[in-house]
Amino acid sequence: MEPVKLKSALMGLPYWPLGGTKLRDEFHKVLDSETIAQSWELSAHEFGQSLIDSGPDKGLKLGDYVAKHGKEILGTNSLKYDRFPLLIKFLDNKKNLFIQVHPDDEYAFRVEHEPGKMEMYYFFEADENAYIYVGFNQDVTEEEFLNKLVAGEVLDLVNKVKVHPGDAVLVPAGTIHALCAGTFCIEIQQNSNTTYNIWNFGEKPGHRGFQIKKALDVLNYHKLENPFIQQGPIVEYDGYKIRHIVSSKYFDITRLDVTKSAKLKASKDSFIHLLCYDGSGEVVWNGGHISYQKGDSIFIPAGVLDYEINGSFVGLLSKAL
Repeated sequence: MEPVKLKSALMGLPYWPLGGTKLRDEFHKVLDSETIAQSWELSAHEFGQSLIDSGPDKGLKLGDYVAKHGKEILGTNSLKYDRFPLLIKFLDNKKNLFIQVHPDDEYAFRVEHEPGKMEMYYFFEADENAYIYVGFNQDVTEEEFLNKLVAGEVLDLVNKVKVHPGDAVLVPAGTIHALCAGTFCIEIQQNSNTTYNIWNFGEKPGHRGFQIKKALDVLNYHKLENPFIQQGPIVEYDGYKIRHIVSSKYFDITRLDVTKSAKLKASKDSFIHLLCYDGSGEVVWNGGHISYQKGDSIFIPAGVLDYEINGSFVGLLSKAL
């Protein structure tokens, strides 16, 4: 097996009205829509699948590609899952998203028949005064939460935190949260599209599209002290530098900045997903190469032991755990 470039699944108007134009204007995404809110860069989810965009399997959906070549290409870490493990997106948020929550595995498999949703955000960009809501700012009861929700005062109970470029935030299942206007981030999550919307910045709780009963079932009502991930130190090598961001139950994420060349090793425990936020160059391995530019996404199957990134690259390297 060899690395392949991926073509993203794009979400724009009318279904995702909250996005901007950055993904189209700067990241080379093409969609017949005035705006693009989300670009699903690594996805085998039925709602929107990545396509193989290089090599003999070009045009194949990612899920069909895995079925054709076997789960071995995902690595030994993924053998415990009944489906592709991760979903990775670019998100361009020009308006506030709903206040929402995601279920854990137990609830989601039982009720929604798909995995739960732990996710993290890595903010490559954020406006000067950009913020998000994440986690309760105090321990609350379900009754207290409902009273605030009905009164339109639910934000009184939620942490409002300013975000800056380079910040990373982990959002475990059960955590109330919302991305807000002026944030541009990469989201790494479990392979799930289950979201329970709670409040839309002024609309009544009974508005169509809210899932209050399910949200009440899964919310973690305890105070969240600090949502920011304590990232590792920046380690510099000749031609590149890396910074480990997080190892969660489901994924391992590293930031990679290449100025000339980076010789890296994969393993048999997981595939590697490279997502280029900025730069251009080539990924090279024994027997082949793929060019990349800003916005490109490359899937490296497990077992491709040695590869090299030449040129300039700023982005994330993700593995399944």
